[in-house]
Amino acid sequence: MGTKLVVQLKGGLGNQLFQYAAGTALARASGAELALDDRTGFARDRRFRRTYELAPLGVRARLATAAERAVGIADGWCKPLRFGRRTLVRRAPWGDFLAETAQRFLPEAASFRVRRTTFMKGYWQSARYLDGIARELRDELQPPRPDDVRMCALGDEMAACDSVAVGVRLYEEDRNPAANARDGRMKPLSVQAAAIADVVSSAPGARVFVFCTHRAPALDSLGLPPGTTFITEDAGFRGALANLWLMARCRHHVFNNSSFYWWGAWLAHGRHARGPGEVRAADNFVNADCLPPEWGTF
Repeated sequence: MGTKLVVQLKGGLGNQLFQYAAGTALARASGAELALDDRTGFARDRRFRRTYELAPLGVRARLATAAERAVGIADGWCKPLRFGRRTLVRRAPWGDFLAETAQRFLPEAASFRVRRTTFMKGYWQSARYLDGIARELRDELQPPRPDDVRMCALGDEMAACDSVAVGVRLYEEDRNPAANARDGRMKPLSVQAAAIADVVSSAPGARVFVFCTHRAPALDSLGLPPGTTFITEDAGFRGALANLWLMARCRHHVFNNSSFYWWGAWLAHGRHARGPGEVRAADNFVNADCLPPEWGTF
């Protein structure tokens, strides 16, 4: 059997997509087999109870075996430190362990080559890891069309008009929301409101679609134009994959620091009938290199 790369998945759909994408780039550059550990990264997620969500997508990887997961549990996943400091690559008799050492793009990780069984752990939230395979990944990871008739009809409307997807993560579920922003810098909704207004003013006739977990009163402060549609769970729009499909149908995107909304904008690039639109993203993603250089920020 040839070399193989085992990637530990964790977090929600957006995080899992980053982990899969970075692992895919590394495995293909190395000519290695890619396996996904769909268990150990979720074992301690008792609060959010997240699970593996990539199965409905066209991922080109097998699931890790019990033996591969066991090696990760016994060694690499549990030993991020060596000699009191974090190391990118740690070598052991039974494999190499590649662990993200900082929340930024790591050139040495991108240039690493899999020579034997390697276990990969981290978030890897940077578009720079996807250089060279971006077009291929966009085709591979397009979400399937939902079964819900209302969602399909709405998605077709988004594809036909000058649609603006507004992604708002409120972090109400988090005890410390500032931990999700670089240097603890949270973005007030007024800053995002200005970015939305700027995009809408440059696209006459634009229709706004707001994605959020629920129709929170705070959304009223965004100063949204008449006719705005709210894509929220309390309005019946449920399912991460279905909502990702909707976002990928929109032309323009304005969102705060959420990996889920990041993927909606990234997968939408070049797929709208009217051509690529504007993207405005919050500049406080924890990973300083998260955003592609062609995107605008607020």
